[in-house]
Amino acid sequence: MKILFCVNPGAGPRRRDPLTWVRETPLLQGHDPFILEFGQDCESDIRRAIREQAPDVVVAVGGDGTVNLVASIVGGTGMPMGIVPTGSANGLATDLGIPVDPDSALELILTQQARPVDAIRINSTDICIHLSDLGMNAQLIRHFDDTPARGMFTYARLSLKVLMNLNKLKVTVQSEQGTVVRKAFMVVLANARKYGTGATINKEGAMDDGLFEVVLVRRFGLRELWAAMSEKRRFDPQRIEVVQAREVEVHTDKRTHFQVDGDHKGLTRSVHAKILPGHLRLIHG
Repeated sequence: MKILFCVNPGAGPRRRDPLTWVRETPLLQGHDPFILEFGQDCESDIRRAIREQAPDVVVAVGGDGTVNLVASIVGGTGMPMGIVPTGSANGLATDLGIPVDPDSALELILTQQARPVDAIRINSTDICIHLSDLGMNAQLIRHFDDTPARGMFTYARLSLKVLMNLNKLKVTVQSEQGTVVRKAFMVVLANARKYGTGATINKEGAMDDGLFEVVLVRRFGLRELWAAMSEKRRFDPQRIEVVQAREVEVHTDKRTHFQVDGDHKGLTRSVHAKILPGHLRLIHG
C-alpha cells in the first residue's frame, strides 16, 4: 500500500516524536510510505504530494486541526483517509473509536476499509468534520491557543476560567424546520457526538445520516456535565435543545468566538452551515 503521511510534529504533548515513529515503526514493512512534514505552506505541500505520489491512502498524523486540514483537501475526491491522533484532545478520533496509540491506529488503517462520512460546509470557506461552535467552547479554544502549555490539565484550568465569566447570547437559528430564537451560552454545529474530553454534546448524532445537529446550550451546570459524561442519561430539552437540519443560518445578537474542528476562527455574529453527505471516505473503528 502506498501511504502519504501528513505529519504535524508540533501537535499535542510530546509523548513521542511522530516523525520518528513513522520512520521506525515495523508495521510499515512491505508498504510504501511517503512522509510529508508540515511546513510554512502545508496545504500546497499536501496537494502537491498527492499529485506526485498518487497514494492509496492519505493519513493525518496530528490533532483535530491537522485532521481538518487533510480532510478539507481529500474530501470530495473519493481518496481514503486515515487518522493517527497525536493532538491534545483528538476529538474526532475519540468519537470514531480510533485508538490514541499510534501503532493501533496504524493497524486500523492497514486492515480496515474506508467508509463514507458526512461533512458540514461552513460559510462557503471551511469544512467541519467533527464539531464547530459559537460561544463558550470557542472562547476556551482561543485561550488554549494563547497558552504555551498543553495537555488536559491546562484545558481544565482554562475551562474554569471561562465558566466563571459566562455570558448568554441571543441566538436565532433558521432552518428547514423553521426559526428558533433562544438565549444560550453556546451553539454547536455537530456532525459528530463527542468532544476530545469524552463529553457527549450531541446524543442524536451520526456521521453518515445526511443531517447535522444544532445544539443550543441554554443552561449549563453539574446536571449537564453529568449527562454529557454518561451515554445513558439524556439532556433536559429545556436546558440543552437540539435542532436537526441539512442547512442553517445562525445569528447572534453580539460578536462571539467561533471555532471549526478546534481551529479558532475569530469573532462573528453570523454562520451559514450546510451538510455535505458522504463527503469524506474515512477509515475508523
